[in-house]
Amino acid sequence: MAATAFAKEVDEFIGIDLSPRMIERARLTGFYAELEVAEMVHGLRDRPDASANLILAADAMVYLSDLAPVLRESKRVLVGGGLLAFTVETHDGDGVILGEGLRYAHGAGYVRSASKRPASRFPGWKTCRPATRTTRRCQVWSWSPPKLDWNCSGFRLSTGPPGPA
Repeated sequence: MAATAFAKEVDEFIGIDLSPRMIERARLTGFYAELEVAEMVHGLRDRPDASANLILAADAMVYLSDLAPVLRESKRVLVGGGLLAFTVETHDGDGVILGEGLRYAHGAGYVRSASKRPASRFPGWKTCRPATRTTRRCQVWSWSPPKLDWNCSGFRLSTGPPGPA
């Protein structure tokens, strides 16, 4: 459903969601060239190597305790210079906890560790905290310096290097 925020900047959207209802809602927007009901890792496994410039998982990683499989498949599917952006709910401790609403919260140390595993290594990343008081933190990972700037209130295209978090 994040396609509306990027509609003017992206040529083609492919949507993957476990919920048939969310896929139907996405279909109604008219933004998606392709939609698939699948779990994230399985949906990414069906994609060719180096076939995406941007992978966005907005409010999706909260349903996974282990982020490494998604990071590994995302790295494979992204082109060099591609960007993986995702949100997580976080907590002040380490590791992963199951929080309210059966949503996982990932400690910052866990996210850093998962991203440093050899098969899912993302060398550059930013963390930003939304201005409003919330338990959510946005994590932006880049395979190489992107020409996409994240400013916590949304994405905007940039012709230069990423701006400050």
